[in-house]
Amino acid sequence: MAMGTPSYSNLRLLTDFLYLISGVTCAYFEYCYRFFVKPQMKTLSQEIILVTGAGTGLGKAMCVYLAQSSPKATLVCWDINGPENEVTVKTLHCMGVQAFGYEIDICEPAAVVKCADQVKKDVGDVTVIINNAGFLHRTEPFLNLSPVEIEKSINVNFTSQCWILRQFLPQMVAKNSGHVVTINSCQGKTGCNNFSLFSASNSAVNGLIHSLKSEMRRESANNINFTTVFAGFLNTNMVSNKNICFRYPSFQPRILEPDEAAMEIVDAFRRNEEYVFVPKRTSECLSLLSHLLPPKAKAVINDIFGVQSVNIS
Repeated sequence: MAMGTPSYSNLRLLTDFLYLISGVTCAYFEYCYRFFVKPQMKTLSQEIILVTGAGTGLGKAMCVYLAQSSPKATLVCWDINGPENEVTVKTLHCMGVQAFGYEIDICEPAAVVKCADQVKKDVGDVTVIINNAGFLHRTEPFLNLSPVEIEKSINVNFTSQCWILRQFLPQMVAKNSGHVVTINSCQGKTGCNNFSLFSASNSAVNGLIHSLKSEMRRESANNINFTTVFAGFLNTNMVSNKNICFRYPSFQPRILEPDEAAMEIVDAFRRNEEYVFVPKRTSECLSLLSHLLPPKAKAVINDIFGVQSVNIS
C-alpha cells in the first residue's frame, strides 16, 4: 500500500501537468481566435434585467439601449433618486418595454433585502444583474478626504454589490443560469492620483468577482456568466468632458458619451465576454502597459501623460 502511493502520486502529477498544458494552450488559441472573430450575441428575450444607478448617465443609457436591442426583456431599474429613475422607467414604457422602477439606497442591506423581495413578487427572479451604481469622491489626495467620503466610497462602490449579489445570486446558482455584469473602472486596475478610494473600492469589486467565478466553477454553476467592464472617463454627471485636465490634451484618451459606452457594454455581455475595456483599444493598452512596465517607469509616465486634475461637477 505504501509502495503504491508514490506511483499514484506521480501518475496524478503527470495527468494534471498534461491537463494544465492543454488547458492553457487551448485558452490562448481561443483568446486569439476571439480577438478577431466575435461570437454571436445571445438573445435577452424573456430575461429579467436589474440595472442599478438607472436614473442617469450610463445606467439610463444602458436601459435605453437594452430596450432598443432587446424589446422583449423586462427591465428592473434601481436608483436612489426616485424622480430621475421614474423618468427612465417612463422612457422605457414609451418604447414599448416592460419596466419597473424602485427607489432604493443600495448601501442599506435591509433596504436591498426588502426591495429584492418586492422585485420577486412584482416581476420574478432576476436573471441578469448590471451593477452600475457608483460614487466618485472629491478628486483630492487621500489624506484630504473626510470620513463620510471614505465610508460612502466603499459602501456605494463595493459593499452594496455584496448585498445585491447575496440576494440574487442564489437563485442563479439554483438554476445554473444567469449573468452578472459589473461596471468597474480602469482606475480599479491601475490606480490614479487623487482617485484613491475610487480605485481601492473598484479593485475590491474586481477581487470579489474574480473569487466568485472560482467559487461558481467549484459549485458546478458553470452556466453563470460574469462580465467585468473597465471603463475610462465617460461624459456623465459624475465627471464631465470639460473638467478633466491633462498636461498634454493631444494625448488625452477619447471620452465616450454614455450611449456609446452603453452600446459597447451591452453588446459585449451579450457575447459573454469576461472582460470589457471602454473605450476598447485605449483602455486595453493602458491596462496592459501598467502590468508590463516597472513601477518607476509607470510613475514617470503617469506624471507626464496622466490626469493632472479632475473637478467633480
